[in-house]
Amino acid sequence: MRIESRLRTGLPGLMLAALCGLLLAACEQPVPAPEPRLTVEIFEVGQPVVERERTFHGVVVPADLTRVAFRSAGKIVRLAVEGGQRVTAGQPLAQIEDAIQRQVLADSRAQYRLSRRQLERAESLHKRGALTAAQRDELQASFRLARARLKLAEAALSYTVVKAPFDGTVADVEKELYEAVAPGETVVTVYRDDRTDVLVSIPDNLPSRIHQARDIASLQVRATFSDDPRAYTMNFLEGSTARNPKTQSFQFWVTMPTQGAPFPPGLPVTITLDLAAEGFSTETGL
Repeated sequence: MRIESRLRTGLPGLMLAALCGLLLAACEQPVPAPEPRLTVEIFEVGQPVVERERTFHGVVVPADLTRVAFRSAGKIVRLAVEGGQRVTAGQPLAQIEDAIQRQVLADSRAQYRLSRRQLERAESLHKRGALTAAQRDELQASFRLARARLKLAEAALSYTVVKAPFDGTVADVEKELYEAVAPGETVVTVYRDDRTDVLVSIPDNLPSRIHQARDIASLQVRATFSDDPRAYTMNFLEGSTARNPKTQSFQFWVTMPTQGAPFPPGLPVTITLDLAAEGFSTETGL
């Protein structure tokens, strides 16, 4: 009886102690951190921006730049022009020594005249029966040979002078007086000044169709030249079909007839292209 009484008396205390232990253990557990708030950025989508115009930098380049050279070797004895000078087609630009060519020409002319007179007498004698056909044919061959040599001598003398191939302006004189030159070695460079050509590099971030020649054959641009506030309309001349490996851009040439004093090569030019008018406009969303 006493043992049961003691058990009944101590049981509530044991339960109370266990409950307190559980509470203490729960208090020792870490409290979980609160979850971070999510931040959302909001953008307002407006109307797309239409890129109507693009501006590029170009430079005036010589139109039809031509290198003039002698067709025979010799020493320059005359320089008739200088850089920047206007010339007309056929105007002499430079000359090399021609004493030998003139002597050959004089001998060829004398031989030609002699052969012609001999052939004329042979024709008369042949008609009278005093000269055989074989003898006449031999003189005819001699005459044709003399005539051919005369033409060669005249051509050789003409090669001692170089002339302007067209109306234009001398870009540069690359040789000096009394300097020896070889055949094909450039002496003078000449370009046309009746039109103005501009070289433009167009980057590859434009619409791809602009790099196709058939799409820009009728292209027109506005050009503003350095120190000239006026805007000029220029037309497409030609363009590259491949990127420049160094600049990764396409090169195009535009042209216009020269108006007033010609613009010199190397002059900076600002080119404005109306993308919308030419059908190359792009839309960029915001």
